[in-house]
Amino acid sequence: MHPPRFYNFVFLLIMLVWIMPVTDLAGQVAPPEGVGIDERSGGRIPATAAFKDQDGNLVTLAKYFDGSHPVVIAPVYFSCPNLCNLVLNGLLDAVLREKKFIPGKDYTILSYSINPEETIQLAQAKRKSYVEKFPDDVTKDIRKGWHFLTGSQQDIDALSKALGFYYKKDGEDYLHPAVIIFLTPDGRISRYLYGVDYPDSDYRLALLEAAQGKIGDVIDSVLMYCYSYDPVTKRYNILAWRVMRIGSIGLAILFLIALGIVGYRYRKKGK
Repeated sequence: MHPPRFYNFVFLLIMLVWIMPVTDLAGQVAPPEGVGIDERSGGRIPATAAFKDQDGNLVTLAKYFDGSHPVVIAPVYFSCPNLCNLVLNGLLDAVLREKKFIPGKDYTILSYSINPEETIQLAQAKRKSYVEKFPDDVTKDIRKGWHFLTGSQQDIDALSKALGFYYKKDGEDYLHPAVIIFLTPDGRISRYLYGVDYPDSDYRLALLEAAQGKIGDVIDSVLMYCYSYDPVTKRYNILAWRVMRIGSIGLAILFLIALGIVGYRYRKKGK
């Protein structure tokens, strides 16, 4: 390589590094200053914060926490041209794939707007566009279980701060992280799932974890035992040693059953 070409190559490399966006270790674009998530697991949301639902009813957040059903919160704004639609679409896909647990029967979803200027009519249209994507046999439950809320700046700020959800206005749009948040039936923050795609296992496990045993069956309890949330990868990972322990217990039970059958037949034959 001739020296002039080498210098040109170095110059181009420097320019590329200069214009590239700042990225984190995961290779994703770092959020702007003042935008992000400060996880507050175990914290409580402001139960007295008041919002209007898609039907124009003024409700406090306490209404949605009945002590029996977990709640999934999606902070978005309904006129968002990009990221919010991806978050809501990802949530929709997760709900459609999770056929065992249904909003309105087993848990509640709250999509609240971070834009205080958005109207009830916009919230109503947004909910309609998502509800109509569900099969007819669950539409009634979805209408009871997935709410689109608008509110004042004061109540939006109170809820967002409690969730550790930080955003800022940028012209006519808002800069904000992509996340959905799972809360316990009594209003405590349980788990955050990031991005716009929520794998089946992560979504179900986050629901089960937030429900604190109030939804699900024995199989779901075993599933929870075999998985653990990794705060580094932000995913649920299977714990091999727990799977092996359950397998060993199962084999021991089968062995004892078989031994009992053999003993019974032996005694019967002896008689």
